[in-house]
Amino acid sequence: MKQPYYQLDFSALLCKFQIKVNDIEILSLNLDGQASTDIPINAAIFGSGKQEIEVRGYPLDGTTVLNHEAYIRYKIVEQDVENDKFSIINSSEKYQTPQAKQGEPFIIHKTTFNAEVPYQIENWGGLQKLTNLKSDLYPPLYNAYNHLIENSKRSNHEALFSAIRTIETRNAKTMYLGHDDLQARVKDISDDLNSGFNVMDLENKCKVEYAGDGKLARLVRSDGNSALAFSNSKTNEQLILDIWFCLPHGKTSFSVF
Repeated sequence: MKQPYYQLDFSALLCKFQIKVNDIEILSLNLDGQASTDIPINAAIFGSGKQEIEVRGYPLDGTTVLNHEAYIRYKIVEQDVENDKFSIINSSEKYQTPQAKQGEPFIIHKTTFNAEVPYQIENWGGLQKLTNLKSDLYPPLYNAYNHLIENSKRSNHEALFSAIRTIETRNAKTMYLGHDDLQARVKDISDDLNSGFNVMDLENKCKVEYAGDGKLARLVRSDGNSALAFSNSKTNEQLILDIWFCLPHGKTSFSVF
């Protein structure tokens, strides 16, 4: 069976860049220099059809002005994965952000492309568009996060690990991973969380962020990271669990996507 694998072949210079696919952040990095790499993006492709890409470049951390030489260049590369071998099927033209003008807060480029994948995330077509709802989503989202946090504080990790398995099962489907690979990914995350990390309370300044054409929502901290975080007092490290919630049609409470 054909297994299309989509990547961004990109390079960036002198900016804090952000890459989103279908409103979902794939990578963000403060780049005081130049770099180029390939990034897999299947994890944000939930079925065949039109996909959206957005790249942005911001001033470097500690500065307020965007470097006039800053840029982000990228192209979309489609490959087929067969017997763990990658063969290029198609490649888009190379896109580039416009040159930064004096006083601009950021540079941006958007485009769309069509993806043909042999999978469809089962509940994707049955999700409500949250941005169309008139109710305030912060309270129920807060409760969904707090359910995971309070249970973890009581050393009841089943709800948290169930959420992790849901996320990684979806990722495994989009990345064509087998059962053993899925189990290994879940175990790696579980091992990290069990090695001296404790769940953190939600920040007071969390805000709601949407993705996936308004079908997904999460809370983010003031630094822009996912609100679900863990800290290790001995190593002074933090772990961030990127988690999105959805609201299936006919349901009134959020589910982990």
